[in-house]
Amino acid sequence: MKEEIQEKRKKLQALSLLAKALVERGRVETINEGLKFLYKSDGHEDLKTFKQWKESGQTVKKGEKGLMLWAKPLHVLKEQPEPDGAPYFPVMYVFSNKQVEPIKNAA
Repeated sequence: MKEEIQEKRKKLQALSLLAKALVERGRVETINEGLKFLYKSDGHEDLKTFKQWKESGQTVKKGEKGLMLWAKPLHVLKEQPEPDGAPYFPVMYVFSNKQVEPIKNAA
């Protein structure tokens, strides 16, 4: 499991390098905005968490994989610094308009 998480972090780090180039060119202000820009080029217009989609009456289609963004650093979430002083950015998952469908009412 830990190896799988590390592999996903590496994938997000590589994608973040492309997003960083967009930041450096002034196209976007943050890495996450750059990631969203890259996802948008594949038709992923509206990004929300699983919970946010559910609250809006949508559900994620079976088998869909979340798109990765960087979450707030843990020291911000915990309101305390990490032991080595460097922030640790967890991976968060969002889903797009292409990955959801209306919730079917169970009768």
